[in-house]
Amino acid sequence: MEKIMAIISKTSFGESVRITTWGNQPRFNKFDPFEVGKHTRSTKVGLIIAPSTSAGEGFGRIRKNGIGGSVIRAEGILLNSAGMAGIIQTADCPVIVIRNPKNGKVMMTHAGRAALTPGRMPNGTPHNIVSKVYQMVLGDSNPAYLQTHITACICGKCFVHDFHGSEEYIKSFDKFGPTVFTNRARGELDMKAVIVKQLTGFGVMRENITWDSKCTKETSGLSSLRKGSSSRNTIVVERLS
Repeated sequence: MEKIMAIISKTSFGESVRITTWGNQPRFNKFDPFEVGKHTRSTKVGLIIAPSTSAGEGFGRIRKNGIGGSVIRAEGILLNSAGMAGIIQTADCPVIVIRNPKNGKVMMTHAGRAALTPGRMPNGTPHNIVSKVYQMVLGDSNPAYLQTHITACICGKCFVHDFHGSEEYIKSFDKFGPTVFTNRARGELDMKAVIVKQLTGFGVMRENITWDSKCTKETSGLSSLRKGSSSRNTIVVERLS
């Protein structure tokens, strides 16, 4: 039986946003005020149930309003006022949190392989959940100053795609170049590298992008589908101001 862990990591954007990862937590199937209350004191909380595939309900969707004691079928949510909080449970996928200090927008989103898979915009640039969230947060601001944090996820060398048919899942990531793979022959996709590559390409300063370097598969205190976990990692993002 997996041990229920306390906080695995905590970070923040100054006094504005707090990001907390709780490892090996019971899986939420509904909005339970008691369970939610263990993770945040906010009374305006949205529990995001993110799709695991492109066919799942809410795929590619970012919720812009309607938070507060609710289950949200989407990839992510805009936290548009102080006192709001969003919760996403993951097993191997990263969660991206972006704050624009100029216009005050704060957004969190699940960013699994399916959501990161790039399509094509009419101008030929790759489009996925990263570009979508970036455009929503940016407004008319200078992208250099956007603040971004990426939570713990499975690392590239553990996220192997070498089984029959797996090339279909990863071949479109070649658009980002070889640095998003730790080993292309084995299909070792580094999801953090995909996110960082895109954001810096948009003009976000590298020093404004942070991430939790722990691998969900290799870290005993974190849940991972690749090691058979039935629990989940609970990511809580609280907007403080």
